[in-house]
Amino acid sequence: MRFSLGTGGAVLRNNRLLMVHHTYEPKVWRIPGGYVKPEEAAHDACIREIFEETQIRTKVNGLLGVRHRINEKDNSTYLIFQLTPIDFHNPIPDQREIDDARYFSLSEIEEFSKDPVSYTHLRAHETDSYLVCR
Repeated sequence: MRFSLGTGGAVLRNNRLLMVHHTYEPKVWRIPGGYVKPEEAAHDACIREIFEETQIRTKVNGLLGVRHRINEKDNSTYLIFQLTPIDFHNPIPDQREIDDARYFSLSEIEEFSKDPVSYTHLRAHETDSYLVCR
């Protein structure tokens, strides 16, 4: 069984959330993030991943939530941090993992979340355990 720790960043600017579109399957919009390296603190990994994917520098404000998943192949934890951008330019996708990156309003996110591909992806994770921090 594989153990992993991942992070995702909710970067808010003017009430808009930074999201990235991946070049690999499933090709859906998500918050930026990735795996924590063995020598990294989780919050540092989140800052690094956001910068690698979008060229936006950020600072962590706190932990928003935790997702923990166990199945026959994997035991994984995903930490979701809230961050503030330090850079105010438009995000620049890395064109390797990310082919687009933008800030979206809640109504825009709700609209593309109705996409059947996104919905199917979300439903696939209904058995995950979530803890929302406030």
